[in-house]
Amino acid sequence: MATKKTNKKTVTNVSRNTQEQVINTASLMRAAALQRLLFPERNINYECQYPNEISITDYKDLYQREGIAKRVVSIYPQYCWQQMPWIYETEDPTETEFEKALKLLERERQLLHYLHRVDVMSGIGQYGVLLLGVSDGQPLDQPLPHINEITGEVVGGAPLKLLYLKPFDQASIAIKTKENDPTSPRFGLPKTYEISFEDITTLNSTGGTTTKTQKIHWTRILHVADNREESEVLGKPRMKDVYNRLVDVTQKLLPGSAEMFWKGGYPGFGFEAPTGGDVEVEIDNDAIRDQMQAYSNGLQRYMAMENLVIKQLSPQIADPRGHFEVQLEAIAISLGVPKRILMGSEMAKLASIQDEGNWNDQIVARRTNYVDPMLVRPFMDRLIAFGVLPEPKEYFVEWPSIDTPTDDDKATVAVKRTEALAKYVGGSVDAIIPPEEYMTHVLEMDPEVIDQIMTASEKYVSDFQKEQDATQQTDDNTIDGQAGE
Repeated sequence: MATKKTNKKTVTNVSRNTQEQVINTASLMRAAALQRLLFPERNINYECQYPNEISITDYKDLYQREGIAKRVVSIYPQYCWQQMPWIYETEDPTETEFEKALKLLERERQLLHYLHRVDVMSGIGQYGVLLLGVSDGQPLDQPLPHINEITGEVVGGAPLKLLYLKPFDQASIAIKTKENDPTSPRFGLPKTYEISFEDITTLNSTGGTTTKTQKIHWTRILHVADNREESEVLGKPRMKDVYNRLVDVTQKLLPGSAEMFWKGGYPGFGFEAPTGGDVEVEIDNDAIRDQMQAYSNGLQRYMAMENLVIKQLSPQIADPRGHFEVQLEAIAISLGVPKRILMGSEMAKLASIQDEGNWNDQIVARRTNYVDPMLVRPFMDRLIAFGVLPEPKEYFVEWPSIDTPTDDDKATVAVKRTEALAKYVGGSVDAIIPPEEYMTHVLEMDPEVIDQIMTASEKYVSDFQKEQDATQQTDDNTIDGQAGE
């Protein structure tokens, strides 16, 4: 019976693979037909040297070697994780057992640091994983008893300790088997993975480390996929929408402009032999080459040539800045990132208030709709299921406000408010708008702050008047005394 079941599953898998191949082939045929319809004599990908299919190796190479590509992958996680969330059980200032254990575990294992890393790495390709190493003593390919491997429900077990966390991107992972039972809550989700580890116990011929492949059961894995569409397993790589633009910038524009400067900034010399008459000029190419080598690479500042005219060729350099700006704008538009924020923190300071507000809204939305429900909570739930953390009645994930003003922002607001108040007082506008109404409706200050300001102002005016009266009285007494003498 066991053999028959295995054969039946094999046939089913082959059938599904065949269906997927047919669907993929049909999609490619439709794309090719559309290409022929729109551009019957031109293949844009071929002409511009864009790959028709982008592999995980292509993505990984571009990410590792080009800073712009790395920026595209990491910009959303970077801004989402600039401020770490607060995870707590109650708002009571007295820490609960859950909060104490979480605080200690965060200090020992840097939990949020690893969540940030896997958030970045999962965007290189279609997904990434975070391996949770725990103290169950079993091989990594064995399921943990704390979770039902068929339904994914928590069944409990002896508390475990968290030993380590290891993030991996898609280039190091392969999904080996999936849940094929359509009645299972985990239908279509991975059952086992194969991960390539760095084998630190051996060295290769160059002195570096080698890798080894290890099978991992899904109960030990936190699967992370950003930009999911139809699939619950595979997301869209963050570089996919702008891959052609990244190729243009990193493979053509930037190296091309550097090569243009290298060759065009110093184009060299031309040697002309006189023409006409009875003079025959014999050109000694080896001697000319030696002279050029001595002039270009040595300290010799002259060239001695006989019967030859030396002419310096004109530089041929064009400013690539405009082309670079166009490519960056296209990338920023595709990603939905303000251009100045894409270019870095210094340029981001110059971003308009509207750009900054829209960008902050996007970061808040990503935290709310993805990072919290698809990363932080599944991770915390897994630690609770393993008994690494005590089970709370309920826990909350709260992110700091992204709109909290910086010291520079506060200083700018203070200067503008002071200037506005000075003009208000100097212009005698209080005859039209009383001070409290001005601060409430124009400066939009909090009522409590206004009450404090008005109380302090009245006291200041009263004290000042008393001081003036006392000074005047002293002066009067002095004058009267001098008159009496």
